[in-house]
Amino acid sequence: MAPDDVIVYPNSLDATPSEPNPSRAADFGEVFENGERVRWYYTMARPEKDCAYCNDGRCEQRVEWAWLAKRGIVVHDRPRAVQ
Repeated sequence: MAPDDVIVYPNSLDATPSEPNPSRAADFGEVFENGERVRWYYTMARPEKDCAYCNDGRCEQRVEWAWLAKRGIVVHDRPRAVQ
């Protein structure tokens, strides 16, 4: 589990979804980005009251962290299936 996560969320339902990343199509995994190993997994179990997608019932969160990072990150976005 990632330590002390930071939450990042869209603040508008018309926010542009992120570009689908084929290397993260699986439910969890690991990639090298900028010379650093990054792990991630997807969940819908981390809703945030300020996230427009969570409030609309269509949010999927990607939890990711680098091996040497002190903090992880939670990215709220539209589900991968609709991007």
